[in-house]
Amino acid sequence: MIKMNLVVFPWEWRCKKILTKIKGKQVVTVLFLPTNIAMWKYTPLFREMQKHPRFRPLILPSVALSISNEEKESEKSKMKKYFSELGFPLIDESNAKKINPDIVFITQGYGNFAEYNQEDFPCALGCYSPYSYPTSFDKKILNQIELNKLWKLFDTTKEHSIEASSLMSNHGKNINVVGYTNADLFLTPKLEFIFPWKKQGGDFKKIIYAPHWTIDEKNILAYATFLQMGELMLEIAQRYATKTQWCFKPHPWLFRELCKHPDWGEKRAKEYFQKWQELENTTIGTGEYIDLFMTSDAMIHDCGSFRCEYFYAQKPAMYLVKEGQLDNDGKIGKIAFDAHYHGRSREDIERFIEDVVLGGNDPKQEERKFFFEKYLLPPHKQSVAKNIINEIERGLGWKK
Repeated sequence: MIKMNLVVFPWEWRCKKILTKIKGKQVVTVLFLPTNIAMWKYTPLFREMQKHPRFRPLILPSVALSISNEEKESEKSKMKKYFSELGFPLIDESNAKKINPDIVFITQGYGNFAEYNQEDFPCALGCYSPYSYPTSFDKKILNQIELNKLWKLFDTTKEHSIEASSLMSNHGKNINVVGYTNADLFLTPKLEFIFPWKKQGGDFKKIIYAPHWTIDEKNILAYATFLQMGELMLEIAQRYATKTQWCFKPHPWLFRELCKHPDWGEKRAKEYFQKWQELENTTIGTGEYIDLFMTSDAMIHDCGSFRCEYFYAQKPAMYLVKEGQLDNDGKIGKIAFDAHYHGRSREDIERFIEDVVLGGNDPKQEERKFFFEKYLLPPHKQSVAKNIINEIERGLGWKK
């Protein structure tokens, strides 16, 4: 605790000093550091800032340090194409140190995770809104130095704020409750969704299988059931080929972890992923997933954030369970878990498909509706992006 305070308190003083310098600026430069497309959740906020006369938002791709050089180049290429198509101005990496932003938005709340972090811009105020819907209540996750040093940590709900404050060294002094960043994408009406499924004739129920990446039992968030369930789920998808269509939506890091696993390796992992792509009634989903969720009929998964996010679609979901999986869950994570059907075996999964997905018998529907209305709608009856901008404007002294 003493070591943490020695790091945090100087940053509080530095934030005040930086704030004094930029409060009077007519235009504030805001730099976003995306790691990959799948975990990027700031599009609505970036658009709001583009429309605002006093913000100048910019993008600097900042990929994870843990991936190979080949993967880094691939991710950067994908992000450059993606953000260019959105009309978001990109900063060339060679000019990274010349930008001198006033505010930096990190997209991962972990230290030394990506090529660029808030420490690389010591004259900027740090901001962060969780890239996933928080379900964990663990000091190692919530009391990281990076989160304590932020100027503003934009949290999801009052309940999350209370839990985080109880574990953070700064007692949550930098927390503002604004709602979950991805809510704006889920809640914005769309005339038409992009159809991410294979085109097949007939009436097929569309099921997402979304496995988490934490297959290493030593990981603090050892959610993943893939080693026990991965092959089984592919088998079940083939068994129900005449009635269902599937999308394999792995966490972006699952393939990397499988390549390192002694029982899998790169060859087996590639073959497994290829089967999901090649079967007549299956496909693979990467990148954004709003349209995928909203056009699906059900989900089977073991992810923390999806446990809450999928309820924006208000469709039935099954959570794949293993012993000890929920030990570090917070209040909302446990409520979301209870609103799921639970899968511990082939029988559980097939019963869910037969009775709930195909049969329409859905006794958990009211629980999901309650969760949606209480925990997924942003506060103040406006978008999360506007809530964040309001908090920044107040912090800069632009409004009361």
